[in-house]
Amino acid sequence: TTTAPVTRSADAATITDLSWLDAAATAVGTFVVAASNETAQASTRLIMALNAFPSSPNFQIYIDGSENIQYSITPDTGNSGIIAGGAVSAGIGFTAAFSYANNDMGAATDGTLGAPDDIVTIPLDINPTTLFIGAQTAGNLMWNGHIKSIRYWPSQLTDEELIELTTSQ
Repeated sequence: TTTAPVTRSADAATITDLSWLDAAATAVGTFVVAASNETAQASTRLIMALNAFPSSPNFQIYIDGSENIQYSITPDTGNSGIIAGGAVSAGIGFTAAFSYANNDMGAATDGTLGAPDDIVTIPLDINPTTLFIGAQTAGNLMWNGHIKSIRYWPSQLTDEELIELTTSQ
């Protein structure tokens, strides 16, 4: 069209059929995301979150308002964990990996490890109900970029494996 404004809604997915995910095994795991952040923004944008929605626990990978990637776990009870993964640049692809087990959370971005978190509490009965990709409920935390892939392992990968996975993308 040449006479009317055109708007496009962001693509986001809310997945509630998690039958592919062994809920009993989610007390340990690893997520790897390949994505690009299209424009710098002064707001938080969600890449992905695995939640026992609408409550905790939740596992998130997101970009904060300062353009830093963050890896976060918020349990119902116990210690939350967060690892800062460093800055990402607008328009440039990156690969982020996030592994967890009780009292042990690790992350790497483009081959560089973040400082580990060894106090995070991972409940043994997580029972996630929802996987959010690109936004959370009601369109908040909208991602402005491309998500090439999200992969999941039902085991905690080593720091060396996180480095390798985020370097080889």
